Parts: sequence; C-alpha cells; structure tokens
Amino acid sequence: MTMIDPGPGAEPLNYANYAMQCGDNAQSALTSGAMCDIHLVSRTLEDLLNTTDPVSFYDAMVVVRYASRLSDLDDQVLGELVALHDADNATHGARAVLAEFLSSCAARMAAEQQLGQRPITLADNGKSVRTTVGAVLELSLTENTAAGYRWEVKGHPQSFSVTRIGHTASGTDGKPTASISAAMIRPGRATLRLIERRPPEIEDKSQPRSFSLTLIIGE
Repeated sequence: MTMIDPGPGAEPLNYANYAMQCGDNAQSALTSGAMCDIHLVSRTLEDLLNTTDPVSFYDAMVVVRYASRLSDLDDQVLGELVALHDADNATHGARAVLAEFLSSCAARMAAEQQLGQRPITLADNGKSVRTTVGAVLELSLTENTAAGYRWEVKGHPQSFSVTRIGHTASGTDGKPTASISAAMIRPGRATLRLIERRPPEIEDKSQPRSFSLTLIIGE
C-alpha cells in the first residue's frame, strides 16, 4: 500500500489509515483547509502516479473519498484520475473504484450542462450549472406579484449580468412568472442569488423567498 512522506521529522502518512482515522472529521478538515483539500488530493495522486508499487483498492478508495468532498474537480485532477485508472500498476480493484467515481463525475457534469440548456425554475434552487462565457441562462420563476413581490439580484456579481426580460401573467402552473436572463461574462465559479422582495415602502416582516444557483463558467 502506498505511503507518503509529509516532510522532515513527520511520520509517513498511510492513506487508508488516515481515511479511517478521519471518519466524520474529514469534512471539517476539508473546510478548514487542513488535510483533506485539493492540495492533498493532488499530492496523493502525484505519489500514486509515480510509485512502482501496486495501487490498491484501498489507495483508490482514499483518493476518491478526498476527491468526492471537493465541490468541483478541475481538468487537471480529472486527467490524473484517468491516468491512475489506466496505470499499469493499478489493480483491478483500484480500477473498478476509479471507474465508478469517474462515471459519476461525468454524469454530474452532463446534468449540470443540460440544466443550462433549458428554462431554470424554482425547482432548480441550489443546483449547479456548468456553462461558458457568452452563454445566457434563462430563468422562469413564479412570483407573488399580487402581494407586491418582485425577484431582485442579491449582491453585485462580476462574473455575470442579470436582466429582467418580462413577466407572464400566468405561467405553465397558473401562477405569475418572472422571466429573467443571466449572461455569463467571466470564467470561474460564482453564485447567482435572487430574493423575492416587496418595495421598501411596503412594510413586510415575513421571510422572503430566495433562489440560488452555483455557476461553473468555462471559457
């Protein structure tokens, strides 16, 4: 089983043992930027790709566990995972684990791309969209216009611009619907946040509805 030397004076790290020791604390470690982050994923992959020892089922399980905790994998990491799958010293068990993970990544990325190719509704709240600079996302959000509510952009986005196209008195579900477009301007990762608010002159103590999308914008 592959091990990594974390530096002078430190004990070598056995990936599988570390995974078992992390347990439920692995997520907090990732969040704090400690052990389970993109740097550890890259370092783990680098060592596994350079070793002449067999890459075991357990080695593959640990690198997949780390990778699955990341919100998004860049092309370099995905390429290294493919290279590890194809490595001559990868065992059948390791290849099976990596193949399943890569298949799930491909399915997720395809779903994220497809979401940007159709009208986005409130049912898509909290999802991720994979798109490109120059693309325009179309949002169709039901709106409580009878009570004076209106969808507004929260914050000052720089990676995209939002335009309110119009309003449909009765959408497909029989409710008033706002038509909003979001044009992608800069590559990177961003969050589109909308809040349904009443005008300031109308006193409102209720909790407004919110809507958000994670945008993964390619060049």
